[in-house]
Amino acid sequence: GINAEDMGNKYLLEKEMSFGGMGGGAPNMQDEFTQMASMKMMFSVIGGCFKDCVNNFSADQLSAQEKTCLANCTKRSGAAFESMSRLQGQLEKRAGQF
Repeated sequence: GINAEDMGNKYLLEKEMSFGGMGGGAPNMQDEFTQMASMKMMFSVIGGCFKDCVNNFSADQLSAQEKTCLANCTKRSGAAFESMSRLQGQLEKRAGQF
């Protein structure tokens, strides 16, 4: 089956190929790279949470425990992701000052 990481990688590949010609209003390459790296990390986190939290595939819906686990995992991971993104922005600003 398709997992979150595969979906994220497919999206990133399609996105990367769509800007191959760099015509007209194409975004800055550094911005595009940063966005793609962020999305890949996000899909990786979601896939990791899914693997950690969802164990029963016989039911057609998530159990209350699985839902709670997913919510907590994505919340923690989201906070870490935001912190890393903020730090990356600060480092890029500092690098631009030199």
